[in-house]
Amino acid sequence: MEYENNLAVLFSVFPGKFSLSDIPKYSEPLELPDIRCGRVLNENISTHVLCSSEYCSMNPRLLVIADRYPILPEYSPSTWMLGSLRELSAVADIDVVSIINILPRLKNLFYPGRDRVWLKAVMRLPKKHIQNTLYSTEHVRAIGTPARLSWKLLPELLKWQLASKICYHYRAEHYDAVFIHGTYPMGKLGIEVARRLGLPFIVVNHEGYEPYHDYFPERAAHELAIVLSAADLVVTLSPNHQKEIEKYFPNKITSFVPHGITVFPLQRREQHHELRVMTASRLEGREKRNDILLEGFAQYYHDGHSDAQLTIAGDGAELTALHRLSIKLGISEAVRFTGWVSGETLNKLYQSHDAFVCASTHETFCYAALEALASGLPVIGLPTVGILSEFVPLFPEETALSELTSSQIAEKLSMFYNAKNKWPLIADAMVQVVKERFTWDMHRNSLQNVMNQLIQIQSS
Repeated sequence: MEYENNLAVLFSVFPGKFSLSDIPKYSEPLELPDIRCGRVLNENISTHVLCSSEYCSMNPRLLVIADRYPILPEYSPSTWMLGSLRELSAVADIDVVSIINILPRLKNLFYPGRDRVWLKAVMRLPKKHIQNTLYSTEHVRAIGTPARLSWKLLPELLKWQLASKICYHYRAEHYDAVFIHGTYPMGKLGIEVARRLGLPFIVVNHEGYEPYHDYFPERAAHELAIVLSAADLVVTLSPNHQKEIEKYFPNKITSFVPHGITVFPLQRREQHHELRVMTASRLEGREKRNDILLEGFAQYYHDGHSDAQLTIAGDGAELTALHRLSIKLGISEAVRFTGWVSGETLNKLYQSHDAFVCASTHETFCYAALEALASGLPVIGLPTVGILSEFVPLFPEETALSELTSSQIAEKLSMFYNAKNKWPLIADAMVQVVKERFTWDMHRNSLQNVMNQLIQIQSS
């Protein structure tokens, strides 16, 4: 299958890390007709598309610029990003420019093995590959700088390196809008490309705004505000996220596009004698409060639940500190740190636990929670975080935190455990919400609404 061959090219750069078996089944491609007329942008792809003397697709034409293309070895390879681009290609003709930073992240200097994998991946990544007739990707290398060194320098550096190059190869007459995946650091590049081409500018805001406003220097929030203010349309990922953007940018046109996932027939999990809970996230970032999760689990563990188990899946700068905290709290034997996992390994973790705890104070979406929910794993967390507003209020006594404190987590774990007879009911109800609101069909329909809004913007 062509789609799998493209993925094989991407993931073969990580021998021993990824394989096609790691890619979840829900990343299967959207079936498109074999023969569709497409435009020829340049000689490089003319042999890959079926040409005609007249462009015959009525879809909007988007130049997509992304810095979140899934090739990083420390993050999950595929899932939502490739799925989202696949669905976008069903409602628009897209050419993706994927920006690849040729320098590893500063913190990775302490992990030489990770650096070698990254540099090898950058060297072997193909320049261009074609997903289907109306969907091609070009990987563009760029030199970046650590954001914390200068929040302004990184987006300016990317704009200086890439704006002229992109505008030279991708002409205004071929597109209806510039579509940016990620506000920082790609946003200023998107603004400049859209300005030079004279096109509307759509940005998918993955980062939110409050974390930069609350946790980082004022310069960081200012950089995001520049991009969000300049965008003709801001795409948000959840109702909570949309409210957040509208709170800080009340006059901005926004659209809500939830990620999609496929729910397979659930295997009813065996109930354990004692509670087994897990979480999966980046182990870095001030909004990721896995330290509070450990403290709350410790209270529950020492309160007569010495057989309880906690699994923390993920990697990041705080991994060592969290491991030391588990020893300090006297729960190291009950806590397992898996490191970075994905694909079937992560799916097996979801299947072998009783609940997923989201210990974040802020998420624009929280895809790990959606993966858990699609696996039939109930989620515990704050209803103000990402998509959790759609789930935890269904069973507030067992799953909804009123605040993110260790005592609240301990109390909620106890209440959830005592409601063991309701676990199948909770799982079924939450899975039903996933089926109704977070399928790939819903994702595609939401993207179609964005295209309709684009038409209104163009007409005005």
